[in-house]
Amino acid sequence: LIETLASYGHTPAVFLSASAIGWYGNRDTIKLDEASSGGEGFAADLCEQWEASAQRAKDKLQSRVITLRLGVVLDRSGGAWPQLILPFKLGLQNWPGSGHQVLSWIHRQDAVAAIEFCLASDLIGAVNVTAPLPVTYRELAAAIASHKRLWLTAPIPAWAMRIMLGEMADELLLSGQYVVPNRLTLAGFEFEYADIETVLSALLR
Repeated sequence: LIETLASYGHTPAVFLSASAIGWYGNRDTIKLDEASSGGEGFAADLCEQWEASAQRAKDKLQSRVITLRLGVVLDRSGGAWPQLILPFKLGLQNWPGSGHQVLSWIHRQDAVAAIEFCLASDLIGAVNVTAPLPVTYRELAAAIASHKRLWLTAPIPAWAMRIMLGEMADELLLSGQYVVPNRLTLAGFEFEYADIETVLSALLR
């Protein structure tokens, strides 16, 4: 894409690239912001290579480059939410593995608003696009269960997750990242859905 834009002499003022919080690797016991170091593993390596490629737009196109490190996007109509809520619709309070891994999430509306905010601002480089208050999978399950008045729990053991998903189980569901949107917050961005109770009120209505 960068090479094509350069060949046509088109130099956008802003080059926005969607990365992910997988860049930080599996570190759900440490609060991570944009100044934190990168992690290890497949997702971390992939995100690092992706962001490095995007940075080429700075020299090739003289563009302001922003790499958005997106958390898990929640929305009633798609993304991760339909899969997360399915067991609860069947009457089961559910989480993967121990459930202590941290889920850094963001509502779709806030994600879109954050992208628009970045375009209009003077931000440059990595920007975490996550809600300011992450939760563990157990905390998420308890919050959903309280809305639906569920008491029966049926967590999925780590070994079962690995049988179903192989190595990707550890990358996607059995690990977590405690990521905070430091640069968005300092720049003055205001979240409509800042905590899990607020977002669940919208998703479960």
